[in-house]
Amino acid sequence: MQGDGTPGAARGSGPIGRRTGPTLCSVSDYRAAINPSIDAVEQFVSACRSALDRHPEGASVAKVCPAMEDFLHQSDYKGDPSEQPIENVTSMIGLLARLGVDSLRSFAILVKADPVLIWGHLPSARASLESFAYCRWLAECPLDRDVRVRRGLLMGLRDANELGRYNDPQMKQRSMDYKASVRSFSEANSWEVSFSQNSIAGEQLITTKVAMDLVLGGDGGGEGVGPKLWSYLSGASHGYPYALLNSADRTNATVDGPSVNVPLVVKSNTIHRLIAALLLAGMMAWDAYRIYFGWDDKEWVADVAPVRQRMTTLASWLRDIDASS
Repeated sequence: MQGDGTPGAARGSGPIGRRTGPTLCSVSDYRAAINPSIDAVEQFVSACRSALDRHPEGASVAKVCPAMEDFLHQSDYKGDPSEQPIENVTSMIGLLARLGVDSLRSFAILVKADPVLIWGHLPSARASLESFAYCRWLAECPLDRDVRVRRGLLMGLRDANELGRYNDPQMKQRSMDYKASVRSFSEANSWEVSFSQNSIAGEQLITTKVAMDLVLGGDGGGEGVGPKLWSYLSGASHGYPYALLNSADRTNATVDGPSVNVPLVVKSNTIHRLIAALLLAGMMAWDAYRIYFGWDDKEWVADVAPVRQRMTTLASWLRDIDASS
């Protein structure tokens, strides 16, 4: 048995019963097919958690590195003394890196659930990919210091806009206060700010579509595998039929009088494609994260070596991702 998706698909709950088509298989065969990829996910999660133990908050910056260079210039910015623009953006980077790993760990747990889940693992995959995508954007190196600060402010504005949607006076006040703070800081540093266009001094908040494209190796044009995968995961997370019905196994449909019964399945090739994307995004984000904070050690290299090897095996799956996978 090869761990490459060959067994096909397994139903989401209960026994498989009689095989009625060329793709339906037993749950045990399905698990055997996906296990090598799940192992790689768990190895990556373990490597990241061990790295955080060695480098708390990612900020063991005992040598010259981009983060240290940024910190040394934090006082150069004008505005309210309480503003800590570098500290704010580095905190965001750390939070997003952790969230990406936390969601990836959740994905691995849910994929191994018994009975097999059809859609329950997909919101975790989406959360992980988005977190890694924005983490990479903020931690990107090399990057002009002012640009990084503006990106951090724009991420804060995104939060402020979300808070403003709540029908709650306190939430709305927090939203207005933060926007006022961003405007004041930007004006103090002679940066033009546009809330309607989500831009500060010409730097625009990256869209999720473009962020996903970049973190999965695209050129930022939004036409790569990242946006397609994000569309599928978003649809499944929000309960849209176009995404949910990707799990309908029409090949093994049966006719029962006037009705057609279509089994719902989870496909091993879909899991391989998701994991290929998750590992690539995670590695892209964490490579940017560790380079920015200046840590790179033998333990990390050794811990992720088997993950990178598995990523080579999975690389072909990324080329085939589309909204119907």
